[in-house]
Amino acid sequence: MDEYAAGVVRRIFDLTVNGNGPYEIARTLHDSKIEKPSYYLARTGYVKKASALDVADPYVWSAFTVSKIIESVSYLGHLVNFRYEKPSFKSKKFIERPKDDWLIFENHHDAIVPAETWELAQTLRQTKRRTDTIEEANPLTGLVFCHDCGSKMYNHRGKGQKSNYVCGDYKTGKSNFADNHCSQHYVKGFVPLELQNNFQNVITREEFCRMAVKWVEYATGKSIDTILSERGLSRNPNAFTDTSDSDILAAFALGITSGVGNNLFNPSGQFSREQAATMIMNTCRAIGANVDNPPASGFADMGSAASWAVNGINFVRANGIMQGTGNNNFTPQGTYTIEQSIVTFNNINHNALPGR
Repeated sequence: MDEYAAGVVRRIFDLTVNGNGPYEIARTLHDSKIEKPSYYLARTGYVKKASALDVADPYVWSAFTVSKIIESVSYLGHLVNFRYEKPSFKSKKFIERPKDDWLIFENHHDAIVPAETWELAQTLRQTKRRTDTIEEANPLTGLVFCHDCGSKMYNHRGKGQKSNYVCGDYKTGKSNFADNHCSQHYVKGFVPLELQNNFQNVITREEFCRMAVKWVEYATGKSIDTILSERGLSRNPNAFTDTSDSDILAAFALGITSGVGNNLFNPSGQFSREQAATMIMNTCRAIGANVDNPPASGFADMGSAASWAVNGINFVRANGIMQGTGNNNFTPQGTYTIEQSIVTFNNINHNALPGR
């Protein structure tokens, strides 16, 4: 195998799965002074064609060439026979036959790119990639799909705006999400990848912490490390004996969460509604909201809520972040799911919170 040429092929596929189209890839290869295939083959003696050794443009790649490389199954290790034919014995030109007429020998030689990468590249090639208002094509175009209805999620962003993804079917009124609780139906960027499935599962303390930290980054437009540094805070590695998770320690430093006692955090412990309300209130405080003295929620079962949770329940009710479970109850000890957590964070209008 020609390792240099194989490296160029891998780079083309890497650029493709990272959101670049054939024209962008061709420009990148030109700017990197990567020799185009015909020039490289002629220079190294693989082919004998004088015109291919034109030194005037050895780095000028065409989008067509890039596209053919991306589409080729040869880089999966397959051999293709009977792909081309002459229209007649008198002709010197070859034309491509229908794909159904090709004879493909799989695993004929060593693959250059993994099958998953090749398949992903084909998927992205079938999706139109338009530049947006900031003149950039979003790299996730064609990759993000609505969990509920399977429709493509479309990216929306503008100058000075944060990126978000809107369900195509919801936008046209064809789909609902979480019984219409999430009116926007878009991913704002605060949902960690590992929490973008199994939505009906009860969320753990660690998972909720991670989502809270990501939401703070979303709401402030800053990384959590920058926020800690600006406030003179740091992660305490000795805060808990049962976890050293960086997001948990960051949330602890910001006052979003605390342990369960005896220097324990219980990261895999299931999350309750009153814990969610309290951590949501603390998360809002962490971005500068005034959370003091919210009006009483008026829930009939507030007598069953822990004393430390009362203020949080009042706060989320007053700000339309969390609602009751029916019959004027909040069900403080009820469990909280991943889906409910996403809806809850999505309901926070951080620009309209008290003190913001």
